[in-house]
Amino acid sequence: MIARTDALAPHGWEEAARRARAYRDAGADLIFVDGIRTRAEMERYARCLEGLPLVYNGLLPVAEVAARGFKLMLHIGTLLAAWDRMRSTFEELAATGELSGGPALERLADVARLLGFEGMEALGQRYTLE
Repeated sequence: MIARTDALAPHGWEEAARRARAYRDAGADLIFVDGIRTRAEMERYARCLEGLPLVYNGLLPVAEVAARGFKLMLHIGTLLAAWDRMRSTFEELAATGELSGGPALERLADVARLLGFEGMEALGQRYTLE
């Protein structure tokens, strides 16, 4: 479970850190302090909550974020790349009435494999009441 606090902007570092530690004590797997806008803030975040499994949300280089000990990075670039692809796909569909790039069912199978649908289906069958 990811525990998120938005306390930084209205209450400052002391309260954000207090909440982050309380979330971890309550069993959170990852801690996300929202509102980190600069490299200096990211560095303070890492120092202030060192030892906690932290989440960083931003645009700094992955290697730099990992070097500060963050366990997970949310990178807006992935969303922007997906948005660009979706927009061009919808534009193609609107203009031509079809999509190029191979059979859609083949791509759907790739997504299912990536998300582990086969394993989920097996669990569903194992725990389904008859």
